[in-house]
Amino acid sequence: MPKRKSLVGQVFTRLEVISDAPTHVGSDGRKYRQSWCKCRCGNPDLVLVFNCNLTGEKTHSCGCFFLERITKHGQAGTPSHRSWQKMIQRCTNEKHIQFKDWGGRGIKVCNGLRGFDGFFSVLGDRPEKKVIDRWPNNDGNYSCGKCEECLKNGWPLNVRWATMAESNRNKRDTRFFEIQGVRGCMTDLAAHFQIKVKVVEKRLRTGWPPEAAFTAPFKQRISNWIGR
Repeated sequence: MPKRKSLVGQVFTRLEVISDAPTHVGSDGRKYRQSWCKCRCGNPDLVLVFNCNLTGEKTHSCGCFFLERITKHGQAGTPSHRSWQKMIQRCTNEKHIQFKDWGGRGIKVCNGLRGFDGFFSVLGDRPEKKVIDRWPNNDGNYSCGKCEECLKNGWPLNVRWATMAESNRNKRDTRFFEIQGVRGCMTDLAAHFQIKVKVVEKRLRTGWPPEAAFTAPFKQRISNWIGR
């Protein structure tokens, strides 16, 4: 068995590794090496950090570095800032409940959006009832299209503010149908054929053909529709 690699004595931004910590075993059985670190900001408390987050430049301080950055722009707690925080967390924090669907799938935040100032310069204030959405490529990264990392990797602008309905239409698991020459997602087609989405969902779940699910009158039995 190879000898465990220690980071003791190394410095990562503001964190100096003081000692090795017990290995963390995740719910999936994977083992993650950890270290106790002291922050150079003067915080007397030691910080427990995954080694991979130190070497991967994901954790830079005890939290002071982040706080200093957000207080400079004076927008801490605003809707735009909260959206930025959530984007960063789900792409970089392995303990975040949504990490497996973003960072765990390899989705990254480009350098141009990693700092709030850059994020705000691209998207501006978050409009009421809107969320950040990766568009037009829902499988792509959060990218500004103009920072050095984006230009190097050929990543185009891939972020926008969108309504929840627009964001839901853009999800990778959204189902699209073509009914009587009209193509769209379930929400759009239900509106077009003037039927409730919940009725369509129930019909599809119980085995109705898509055309019948969208066009059959409410309360009509499937056997009557097929036999007409």
